[in-house]
Amino acid sequence: MSPRLCALLVPVLLLPACGGPAAAAERDALACLASFRKALAAGDRAALRGLLTAESRRACDQLPRRSDDCGYEVLSTRSLSPSEVRVRLRDGDPEASDREGVYVVVREDGRWVVDLVATAGLNKVERALPGPATRVVPADIDPAVLRRQAEAALRRQRR
Repeated sequence: MSPRLCALLVPVLLLPACGGPAAAAERDALACLASFRKALAAGDRAALRGLLTAESRRACDQLPRRSDDCGYEVLSTRSLSPSEVRVRLRDGDPEASDREGVYVVVREDGRWVVDLVATAGLNKVERALPGPATRVVPADIDPAVLRRQAEAALRRQRR
């Protein structure tokens, strides 16, 4: 192989090793998520608003304050596009109701922010309510009961 061809191929072959745009997006999204969790633990609502999408800011005041951040473990990151990264986390708090979940981090107005609306959509889980299951059982209607209800309704109308 000629030295000139080697000089052309080496940068092309090394480009994926540098990570490229997807790796940079994932790195920036992880930094945004770390800032979000720190602001949540500190109860800093102004910082939280700056780290949320415009649509998610409406829910900022309803976010629970965590007095202590027990840390978290990043299980995986997935860059869906140059402007959206999904980060799967495991919460370090053993008392957390949902220890694992996916955060959606997007680019909005040139910066990375957390999309709570999309995050909630990805993490929704149906839970059984306490108590017995409710069922509707079809039953025959007693004509005498129907007649009494109709007569009562007519009497109410006449008054």
